[in-house]
Order: sequence, then structure tokens, then C-alpha cells
Amino acid sequence: MNDNYICTDKEYNRGILLNEFKGEYSIVAAYEKKDGGIGVDFGVKKLKDKEVPLPLAGKLGGKKQAADILRTMLAMLDGSPAQDEDEPF
Repeated sequence: MNDNYICTDKEYNRGILLNEFKGEYSIVAAYEKKDGGIGVDFGVKKLKDKEVPLPLAGKLGGKKQAADILRTMLAMLDGSPAQDEDEPF
């Protein structure tokens, strides 16, 4: 099991993965494989002469920006104000 994976649908073993690549974070649509590993859902981006597979993800930016965005999203969900930028997280 991946520590960055959260199962959001136990019936279909689907969830989200907090992914880090080259210092940039994103939330990726993911699923639990039968062997216990984590798989990533891909979509296809059509370019002029080819199709490129890309993970289904929302980019969050660097670590601090990602944390700020996630705090803001949490505030949107629970109706509380987002944490002050000067407070540690």
C-alpha cells in the first residue's frame, strides 16, 4: 500500500493519490490493484499527429503551494476560513 493513497470508494477500490514528480505535486485518480499495488488512471491527449497518454491529475504546484491549495479546498468543504499563511503546517 502507498502512504500517499487514500481509498475513496471501497466498493470499487478507487481513490486518489498525492503524487510528487520533480518537486511538483498533483492529485491523481488511482485504484488499488489485485496485488495490493496502486495503479493510476490515464487519459489520452490528442496532438496533431499522435495521442499521448497522461495521468488524470490536478496539478497543485510545489510543496508550499500544494499545501495552501489543499487547505483552501478544505475550507471550501467545511465552511471555515483557510489557515493563515504565516502559521506552520
